[in-house]
Amino acid sequence: MRFVSHLSANGAVGPVNGAGATARRPYHRHMTRPILLLMLWWWLPTVGWAQARPDGLVDVCPVRAAESVPPAQFDRPDCERLPLYRVDPQGRHLWLRMQLQPEAPESTDYLGLLIAAKASSELYIGGELVGRNGLPGADARSEIAGRMDVVLPLDRARLRAADHAIVLRMSSQQGWLQLVGPIHAIELVGSPDVQNQTLRYYLPSLLPLGVFLLAAFYFGSLMLRSERKLAPALLTALALLAALQLLLEVSRGVLAYAYPMHDLRLLGILGCAGAFGLGLVALLTHLYAPRRLAPALVLAALAMATVLALTGAMDSRTALMLLIGSLFALAAALLGVRRGARGARAYAAGLALFALADVVDPSGFIDYGFYWLVALLMVGLMVLQAAAYSRERRLQLEQRVRADRLQRALEQVQ
Repeated sequence: MRFVSHLSANGAVGPVNGAGATARRPYHRHMTRPILLLMLWWWLPTVGWAQARPDGLVDVCPVRAAESVPPAQFDRPDCERLPLYRVDPQGRHLWLRMQLQPEAPESTDYLGLLIAAKASSELYIGGELVGRNGLPGADARSEIAGRMDVVLPLDRARLRAADHAIVLRMSSQQGWLQLVGPIHAIELVGSPDVQNQTLRYYLPSLLPLGVFLLAAFYFGSLMLRSERKLAPALLTALALLAALQLLLEVSRGVLAYAYPMHDLRLLGILGCAGAFGLGLVALLTHLYAPRRLAPALVLAALAMATVLALTGAMDSRTALMLLIGSLFALAAALLGVRRGARGARAYAAGLALFALADVVDPSGFIDYGFYWLVALLMVGLMVLQAAAYSRERRLQLEQRVRADRLQRALEQVQ
């Protein structure tokens, strides 16, 4: 059984990748391109505020030099009271005081505190140190990096005696990125296995992995046997990129990695999403507007670079990479529809669904919707390619039969 406190940063059971609310919400004021204006104005505030509800307030004070125990009072001039999702330990050394929700009456034997944050931390109850994840410090040299997700065991009687009040000492001195919302959750849980809990969240997205590997093998072998190699090569690359992005996504539920690795994981996911989007543009433009391939790729890359410059949340960036790629690819497919090209309608319908799912629920889309839709796309393409290959073989056979008949006729005339 799982207890969830009022101090969950994301307002949900599932973990997040670093998206969160930001004080710089009106990104759309800085936009110049109409398409980016529409996407960012409509879409970015939805992501941030959907995943970061102010469910509880936290008293936050900076750790002073040589201060080894929590302060008696959190009313110093340098202290402040914030919603948990706005607490940022990146490059800082902080004390956090919070009130947890009392555990449910039907509680399990085990009680622990889940800390899902890009930070090292120490847990204090009643002024005494009761748990540690790494070692917080004032700088990178004095800090020992803790795990990204950890459950610290709690003594139920001690917690009740303190009226469910806890104090955390927290720092994040060793990251590469400045994330928006580095604290994902601080929750009471009834199990010590945080990786299993996280993996269950990502499990639905793990199932398409076999489809991606099969598609990569299928299109790779087709590329080797075909005279026209670009389309199957792009499809092979798309399948491998989707598989790699999926593995990076679920790695949080498999590996108990130290928090600095979280930045590398997010950069890997973002890179895969951007490459997949550009690959999608290249594939559809090659199929239905080959003369516009280079301009389409340049414009899509510029749009992606603009998004990277104007957005901070990594989940937002990842979903927008995929959205931009799908919209440019959809435009190429619609050109094919207008010309009556074979398969263009199916591509256009699939890409429209892809983009719509990204806009309606960007968080769910990048966590699992993307992988299911790409898996369906790969299955459909394999079926279409198999049908096309069968049709091509049949035409070759018919041409060979006609050539044999013509040869026999010529021999009879002679």
